[in-house]
Amino acid sequence: EHNYSCDNAHTDLIHNVHKYIEEHFPNSALCLKDLARANFISIQYLCSVYRRATQSTIGNYIFEVRMWHVQKLIKDGQRNVTVISEACGYDDLGYFCKCFRKKFSMTPKQYIESINS
Repeated sequence: EHNYSCDNAHTDLIHNVHKYIEEHFPNSALCLKDLARANFISIQYLCSVYRRATQSTIGNYIFEVRMWHVQKLIKDGQRNVTVISEACGYDDLGYFCKCFRKKFSMTPKQYIESINS
């Protein structure tokens, strides 16, 4: 499913990191320390292996997972932006709206209206 440029040990690590993020993304306190601890490695090693394997960052992956779930909630009919942001790991509505605009080039309200039109 994913094509990483690393050996099997690192492929397993990346898979475990992705699985952990997908299970814990609603927690706004999700952090690198938790991911490193769950995999029994240092934060520095985790970030280094991840970047080499994916050419991206863990923070970016968390962002993409959260935005995918935001989109899914909206498509499933959720219209309350506060509920959406909190369900996807954002406890600061202003920051959520900034992240949403970065991803979709419009506000959550504009996106919701565009789906309903």
